[in-house]
Amino acid sequence: MPVRSPRSRESAKPRPRIDLDRDRLVTRRELSRLSGLDPKTLRIMDMERRGPRYLKLGTSKQARVVYRLSDCEAWIASRATEFGPLSRE
Repeated sequence: MPVRSPRSRESAKPRPRIDLDRDRLVTRRELSRLSGLDPKTLRIMDMERRGPRYLKLGTSKQARVVYRLSDCEAWIASRATEFGPLSRE
């Protein structure tokens, strides 16, 4: 059996980090579970351009609609509101 020489850490090239979850695609049903909105409501919001950015996979009317998880998270975060402390005077 040939003996392998150990590689020094300096000679190894660093691998670029790939974040697969950042661009993960989710379906309307999955977004419904994340947001708590009915899939039909999300469909209407898509038509009215009020929902998160989406991708259509296909060219027909029945083309599959998917969303990037990062776009969904940004959209949900943009809907957050902050309330200050309640005044009881």
